[in-house]
Amino acid sequence: MQIRRLTELGIPLARIPDVEAGAAFHARAGLLDGRRAATHWSYRDRLAREYPDIAVCPDPIFTRGGNVWTSAGITAGIDLALAMVEEDHGAKIARAVARWFVVFLQGPGGQAQFSTQLAAQRPSRQPIRQTQNGSPTIWPTS
Repeated sequence: MQIRRLTELGIPLARIPDVEAGAAFHARAGLLDGRRAATHWSYRDRLAREYPDIAVCPDPIFTRGGNVWTSAGITAGIDLALAMVEEDHGAKIARAVARWFVVFLQGPGGQAQFSTQLAAQRPSRQPIRQTQNGSPTIWPTS
């Protein structure tokens, strides 16, 4: 893997973030061994099964293990990026960036992947129900 090769060459990588199922790429490179990791809920069990040295966290929208940051999905990736901005430049700048992008500034990433309000709703259209239920016809398995 290219990231592993960069570290072997001694090239420092300040941060290695991923979004959604990108944790699989980092897992294959060995970058998540012995670390906590978040990934999309539909891939979580598979990641834990295939990479037992990774502490796959079922609930957080993002995690940080040293310089490796993992997130549970696309919008969680936005939260992860804002957390990085806050770490580097402070909360005031992170709030300004969030405002500019018209998103909420989330907390430290420990919030659950599932919204209790959303879970209580039952969509009337079948394709939407399938998507929310993680239908195998919607999410690829390989």
